[in-house]
Parts: sequence; structure tokens; C-alpha cells
Amino acid sequence: LFFESHGMTDVQIGILMGVGPLAATIGQYTWANVADKASSINKVLLSVMSVAALTLVPYFVLTGFPVYLVTIIVYNFFVSAATPLYDTMCLYYAAEKHYAFGHMRMVGSLGYLLTMIVSGILVAYYVGAIFVIQAVAFALFLFFLSRLPKIKMPKLKKAAFNPMVMLKKPSVALIAAVLLVLY
Repeated sequence: LFFESHGMTDVQIGILMGVGPLAATIGQYTWANVADKASSINKVLLSVMSVAALTLVPYFVLTGFPVYLVTIIVYNFFVSAATPLYDTMCLYYAAEKHYAFGHMRMVGSLGYLLTMIVSGILVAYYVGAIFVIQAVAFALFLFFLSRLPKIKMPKLKKAAFNPMVMLKKPSVALIAAVLLVLY
């Protein structure tokens, strides 16, 4: 609705919706590699989410297909790292403190559910509210993230990435098949 209300054609909207997943795929791989080399996952997550938050600015001050295209690519490249990195932080923290990761993840899912319900109601009245909601969510996320304890990444053996070798393992192939079906 937002892009249509800003004069985008069906083809332009299709392109805008299609580039996001591509940028996200490249971003997740990139940021996972950066996090593997970083001493603290907190810094990586804080950095990627800060850049993603800044990509909201063009929506408030600029319009046009090229602006939206670049903004969507940059946004998805950076924000795609949020869930995997945050889940990794939670897993390490839960293991260190002997907490149940499932309980921690459930709180996140309930927060997401509540946010989607409230957002849906607000956007029904004004489609541009989605950017205000997202700006507030980013501000809260960055505020709380900056106050979390530093999570140190374990030193992992460097392994070459070869998907064909990995897929020869039945358990890995099964996980890959499930992920392909889910996403």
C-alpha cells in the first residue's frame, strides 16, 4: 500500500519486494562471518541494527523508485542479521547462565505477536505509521541491546564452506530440506 500510494507501478513494487530477500540472503552470510571473527557479538549486532535504523530516514524525507530500491537493499542487508545474531547471543547467554533458551525465545515471540497486533491496528488508520512504529522499535532495541552483558564468541575452528560436503551428512541435509520448505 505504501509504495502504491507513492506512485510506484506494479513492476516497480515487484522489484522492490524481490530485492529484499536477495539482499537479506547475502547479508546473513556476510554478518555471520563477521560475527564469527568478532570478539563480541554485541558490537556486531549494535552496528548492523544502527545502520538498519538509519535506513528509515529516507522514507521520511525522500521519495522515488531509486531511493526506495537502495533503501530496501541496504535495510535488508543489515537487518537480516538481527534474528540470527540475537538468537546466538541468547543461546550463549542461556548456556552460560543455565537458563532455558526456549523460555527466552518465547518472550521474544510474544513481543513480536503483540507488536504485530498493535502495528496492524495503527497501520489500518495510517499506512505511514509503520515507519514510526519501526523507528520506535529500533530505538528501544538499541537502548536495551546497549545494556546487555557482553557476550563473547567462542573461538571456533576455521572451516572451509562447502555445501556439497555438508549436505552429504543426513542430519544436515534434513535440516536444509526443512528450512527450504519453511522459507
